[in-house]
Parts: sequence; C-alpha cells; structure tokens
Amino acid sequence: RLRAEYGEELSDAGVIFRVNCLFPDAQLICSWEQLRRLFGNFISNSINHAQTPQLELELTCERQEDRILFSFRDNGVGVPPELLGQIFEPLYTSDMGRKVSGLGLSICRSIVKAHGGSLWARNAPEGGLLLQMLLPCVEL
Repeated sequence: RLRAEYGEELSDAGVIFRVNCLFPDAQLICSWEQLRRLFGNFISNSINHAQTPQLELELTCERQEDRILFSFRDNGVGVPPELLGQIFEPLYTSDMGRKVSGLGLSICRSIVKAHGGSLWARNAPEGGLLLQMLLPCVEL
C-alpha cells in the first residue's frame, strides 16, 4: 500500500523509494489512516531535513516472533547523537527558523503506542536517520 500511496509522487520528485517486505503474509490490526499519517510524517521529515542531493528512502518490514519490525531509513545527514532523545518530544524542532514546529514525530510515537507498539530512532551505520518501530501482528 505504501508503494501505491507514495511511490509515483516520490519518483516524480526525484526521490528513490524502496520497500522491502520480508514477510508479506504478516498482518497487522491497525488503522490504515493513522499508519499512512505516520509514514507520511517520516517521509516529509526526510525530505525536509535529510540535506542530501539524491534522497533515498528505504522501508524494510520483517517479522520478529509475534511482532513486525518496520525500519525506515533515509540517506541524509542523520541527527546529532545528543539530540536523538529529543526528536519525539512535542514541539521539538532542529530548524529554529520555523514558526510551526515539532509535532510530527510526537504524533508518530502516539500512533505507535496506540497500536501497542514502540518507536525509536538512531543514526544508521551507513548514514542517515533510522526510525524503527515494532507493532504486534496477527497470528494466521
């Protein structure tokens, strides 16, 4: 669904977008509208803050026991390590020139929590920001 939702628009903007689903039969009980908003926030944050001439976004989904691990990575500059703990706080922004700021990732964390999951961030070893979340999946 994410490829269908964002793929063409991102391609038209020159953004490379890859989705790797390593467990395609896994199912979540979730609100698609809320997850769409969450991934939209991830994508827009990467577009606005990655600071790279050729933006690449990659989403990998894999099963870990009774949960699905979603890993969303961009190839941007990442976040200074001392600020990683703050990016999910309401009204936090790294762009001091903005008048409206900082609800996107806070909302994302609330969405994940409402779905019984957890969300965290770190800088990827290969560069860029890596956002990861674990959500419960349905047993088939």
